[in-house]
Amino acid sequence: MKITREEFKTTNWSGGETSELLISPTTASVSEKNFDFRISSATCELDSSSFTPYNGFTRYITPLDGNLKMIVNGTEVELEPFEVYKFSGADDVTSYSKIRDFNLIVKEELPNKMYSVNVDGSARIEDKSLIFFYEDGMKVDGEEYPAMSAHMGEHVEVTGKGKILVCEI
Repeated sequence: MKITREEFKTTNWSGGETSELLISPTTASVSEKNFDFRISSATCELDSSSFTPYNGFTRYITPLDGNLKMIVNGTEVELEPFEVYKFSGADDVTSYSKIRDFNLIVKEELPNKMYSVNVDGSARIEDKSLIFFYEDGMKVDGEEYPAMSAHMGEHVEVTGKGKILVCEI
């Protein structure tokens, strides 16, 4: 399965723009919180932004183009680009960075993992996973993928140079 930028559902919010890359089931709504998982990327142009609570969900976030500063349940957290942070959807979170981020929200009872991989030549992704590309020129099993695209498959070989994000759901 290949997903391209043109297939993302992009909407504006009070602090920037959100692109929904994938939601399951496809008939689900993020506002109704009736999904199994949702993968998105968002920009924030505000000095501070409070996260919407998602009780019963696990969340992952990573900044893509700068450091992300947050307060999570009163504790300061600072992430560098592609550094993945896992937290509960019930946590009290405020962000203090103007960046683009990448997010996975998944029901707590479902198996889940999100991590970044630095590809310098090749990398084999062993499990059935969603792989997201943010740099041009990356290839999966010889087929080139543009920036801001995704691939899902079992046991794929990614070649090129750059960072990818992997979501195991």
